[in-house]
Amino acid sequence: MLAGLRRRGHVLAIATGKSRAGLARALDSTGLRPLFVASRCADQCAPKPAPDMLLELMAELGTSEANTLMIGDTVHDLQMAAHAGVPAVAVSYGAHAKADLAARTPLACLDSIDELTQWLEHNA
Repeated sequence: MLAGLRRRGHVLAIATGKSRAGLARALDSTGLRPLFVASRCADQCAPKPAPDMLLELMAELGTSEANTLMIGDTVHDLQMAAHAGVPAVAVSYGAHAKADLAARTPLACLDSIDELTQWLEHNA
């Protein structure tokens, strides 16, 4: 899915509650590092749900709220997106319950990577 997004010209970035060292370990162990052009971690700026991570990433990448999509698995992700004025999609296969995510009114609340892939193919 991530490689497909990159092939279609999407710029991928990460806004995470992990530390910089934790993110580096995760990217290295999965081999996903080359797919992402930028990232912000909890030890670099204000933590979620503050909008700082997304605002800094958008500034670095020269993009606007309208051209940004936050995909998150926590209420904090969706709150951060709302605070930054960025649309969001929730994925229910992560940290928070689907009902809690849906209550934040994301564009969609998806239950699998296959559903997310299909949604992105039609909407991104």
